Amino acid sequence: MIQRISNAQVATELGKPHIVVVDVRQPEEYAARHIPGALLAPHTDIEVYLGDLPRDKDLYVICEAGMRSHFACEVMESSGFTRLFNVVPGMSQWQGPVEKGLPQER
Repeated sequence: MIQRISNAQVATELGKPHIVVVDVRQPEEYAARHIPGALLAPHTDIEVYLGDLPRDKDLYVICEAGMRSHFACEVMESSGFTRLFNVVPGMSQWQGPVEKGLPQER
């Protein structure tokens, strides 16, 4: 089941071992500004990343405003993921910590 979670709730959970932030925006958006430690898994290629995502943690899926993250959550749910949280309103209104740059190559 896809649950909805607010930016404020995510901010209070950052750094806890039971959560992983999954950023499903495009690489250039991620590089410009993302939540520290967020995994990049663009929604257009989400199927490619499914094997890299943990199934035993809460996945906080974020995009710019909540639409792409909802789509990604649907794909993930149909692939058997159960601990899914769509972050709304997403990076467009994120007030927490941010980093810049791309992740290391997979």
